[in-house]
Amino acid sequence: MFTMTDRLALRRARTADEIVGAAELIVHAAGPMGLTAKALADAVGVTPGALYKHFPSLEAVLARVQSRVIADLVGFVDEAASRSPGDALAPVAATALALVAFARCEPRRFGLLARMLATPEPLVGDAAAAGVLSEAMAALVRVRMRLVAARLGGALGPGDDDERLLALWCVAHGATQLHKLARFAPIADSDRVARATLEGLFVGWGADPEVARRAIAAFPVSPVLEVS
Repeated sequence: MFTMTDRLALRRARTADEIVGAAELIVHAAGPMGLTAKALADAVGVTPGALYKHFPSLEAVLARVQSRVIADLVGFVDEAASRSPGDALAPVAATALALVAFARCEPRRFGLLARMLATPEPLVGDAAAAGVLSEAMAALVRVRMRLVAARLGGALGPGDDDERLLALWCVAHGATQLHKLARFAPIADSDRVARATLEGLFVGWGADPEVARRAIAAFPVSPVLEVS
């Protein structure tokens, strides 16, 4: 049975979630500098002062936006890797292709994250950034573990797991940047480019070509959605 305290806590949590959701839309439309107390309060339907009952600062709101998008991206990638069939190479392929798929299926949210990460000046302070970074680093550790498992399982040959992790990230992140180009150059299909590059990468790392193709083919081709 809910007490009055429980109801108030639930209401506060819902309001905080609404604030973060509204902030995400504002940052997408107007950039991080467009996130002002007035704009956010107007979007949520509260007074500017009421915002600070839920967050100590706009920086804290911005950090929560970053954390939420990263958490959703990481969850999407981890689920894809956990469901991948076949040998130890399939989760590695699924990891890279799921990142590309997230960018294709959630272009607005991925674009928001890319925009925030690409901004030269720090958008949040060191303390807030450390929390966001720790989430991303934990995800990278899991990706590295998949590479290690593939190497120990014989799906990949000997090699530096850290260098392979960075190469895998470069392939996936590079492919995500092709989305807009694909409107003008059909050859710039992010999913197709990622698959072709991964196959070459895996074979270069000692994988059997047929095993590499099978691991990559196990991940379904994702649809492309227009940015809204």
